[in-house]
Amino acid sequence: MKKRVLLFTLFTLFAACVTGCDRDRTEPVTTAEPVKSAESVICDTFELSTNIRGSLLELSLETDLPDDTVISITVDRSYWEQGNTEEYSRRYFDRESTVGEWRSTHEIDIGPAGWKRNLKEFQEKRAKAAHGFEVARISDNIEVSIIAPINMQTNAAFGDRNKNLKGKAVTIKSYGNLVRGDTQLVYPL
Repeated sequence: MKKRVLLFTLFTLFAACVTGCDRDRTEPVTTAEPVKSAESVICDTFELSTNIRGSLLELSLETDLPDDTVISITVDRSYWEQGNTEEYSRRYFDRESTVGEWRSTHEIDIGPAGWKRNLKEFQEKRAKAAHGFEVARISDNIEVSIIAPINMQTNAAFGDRNKNLKGKAVTIKSYGNLVRGDTQLVYPL
């Protein structure tokens, strides 16, 4: 019995040395993936490229943000109601998309008929609710805006409220970090 215990102990020690004591061996050790610290998403460039051709607005975006960055694109025109100094706007265009899709030029109809129809339908809706109004003035400008929203990013690298978004084009607000491009184009109705 003593012999068996001694042999078993020697065999166990030998096996341990062969498999674990050889420090010169360079076999890879498989471990769990290390937790990486949050890396920043850098945005130093966020520029809208616009051109009006007839009744079409040609719009694209030049940026160093990743292609999967969620963006919101709006094209508006302002108006003022009679008896009210507050500025209001109605949309020509409103879409959520990605940076990758807007690197190429898109055409947006900014013809007066669509916008006037939108405003008239809004006036009728407000009139039915006993809040009708007459338009005092309509802006000669079109407002174009593209923004990388704070709470809509699908890329986890942005972090909560875009906290990992850094760079020259980034605006830091108390509610989060954002990137926004705005331009105003003269296009009277």
